Amino acid sequence: MNRINQILGFSEIALEQLEDAGEDGPMDDLNKVIRAAKELQGMIERNLPLFSGQGGGAADGGAERVMGVAMPELPAIESRFAALENMSGHILVTDDDEMNREMLTRLLKGQGFTVAAARDGREALEMMRLKDFNVVLLDVIMPEMNGYEVLRELKTDERLRHIPVIMISGVAEMDSVTHCIRHGAEDYLPKPFDSTLLAARLHSCLERKRLRDLEQETYQALLTSQRKLAAELVEAADHVRSLLPTPVDEPESSIQTDSRFIPSVDLGGDAFGYEWLDPDHFGIYLLDVCGHGVRAALLSISVMNVLRSKALAGADFLNPTSVLERLNDVFPMEQQNGMYFTIWYGVFEASTRRLVYASGGHPAATLVTEEGGGFEQQQLKTRGMVIGGFEGLPYPSAETTVPKGSRIFIYSDGVFEIEKPDGSMMESEEFIQQILQACREAPGSKLDFLLTKGKELNGGDHFEDDYSILEIRF
Repeated sequence: MNRINQILGFSEIALEQLEDAGEDGPMDDLNKVIRAAKELQGMIERNLPLFSGQGGGAADGGAERVMGVAMPELPAIESRFAALENMSGHILVTDDDEMNREMLTRLLKGQGFTVAAARDGREALEMMRLKDFNVVLLDVIMPEMNGYEVLRELKTDERLRHIPVIMISGVAEMDSVTHCIRHGAEDYLPKPFDSTLLAARLHSCLERKRLRDLEQETYQALLTSQRKLAAELVEAADHVRSLLPTPVDEPESSIQTDSRFIPSVDLGGDAFGYEWLDPDHFGIYLLDVCGHGVRAALLSISVMNVLRSKALAGADFLNPTSVLERLNDVFPMEQQNGMYFTIWYGVFEASTRRLVYASGGHPAATLVTEEGGGFEQQQLKTRGMVIGGFEGLPYPSAETTVPKGSRIFIYSDGVFEIEKPDGSMMESEEFIQQILQACREAPGSKLDFLLTKGKELNGGDHFEDDYSILEIRF
């Protein structure tokens, strides 16, 4: 069948060339050849069932044999041709032999493909840069630019490198074909062309191309989605920062504040706030929601808004115990998708220099006072569980006196739970010593000193947990 197809193809090409040249001599003979080939083709197709295993020769259960060769069953043959007929795509045929180009072009167009032809490698590259092709049939041996050189150009071009390439080769060129396969060609097609083999090669390449294109589309859609999500997270992070209070530097009130807030991801679960509750009382808090990301940020913002707006029914904001007990009632973890938070809350009374505070599962605040040219520290923490863990828990408060010139550092555990190069974790006691060192040695911002120390230990700016710290100077 394949030889008959080749005879028909070349005969029809020759007939067209004679018609174009206006030569009538051999046309009758060519028409006879074409009619005879078509009649033979019809006879073979009508008698294919004889070789399909459906005749009497299949009684032994084996495949029918003709001249000692096992013949494939008819469904297998039909499926090959059906696969070719159901395919579509834009194919580029590249061959310096005009007859081969014509033969392949005619065969592919007859199967429903859109076909373009190039006479050499350079022309093929120019065409590929102007139009999109699904598969390229590429001859190995060509003048000016051979198939291997074209393949090398394709694979270094980011836009063209994914086009499947089938090498066209004669038997004597197999070493070159092997070389091309190693350097990115999908497959090869031997000369003379076999229509069934061509169907198999094209079907395989087009299917791989389809899957590759689908993969790229999915990947690009994912990138677009990630960029959009990243942009939205940046906007949300900016919104969170906008809710945080600005530094206070009021000489008449004798209070100054400073803070550093570095979320571990685009959105963090830490938040803090401070404000004058009345002319004599200055409230301070810092909270840390478990986990990171959007859910943690949403809960953190909710709690912060409740505290800022004083929308906590039944709470006395001058009383840390009252505030933490009401927060525990209003934000049970069962209603927050299993999320809870820790908090340190304090109220400084300016007239008496008394600080009342309470904590719920939060690290102690560090009060630093200057004594006789040296610095002493005091840990401010009470026995309180995380907020939202259990209903009806008590949150006792404590109090201390804040001497003039004192500093209070309030922070989340992310400022000291940093992994060291040896794999161990820094402890809170080490961070307290860094605070004392900052008070002794840092001429400017103590928080910049502490942040630099943390980055040096961390080995970079990206912390595993949210980094949040407040400094209140009296």
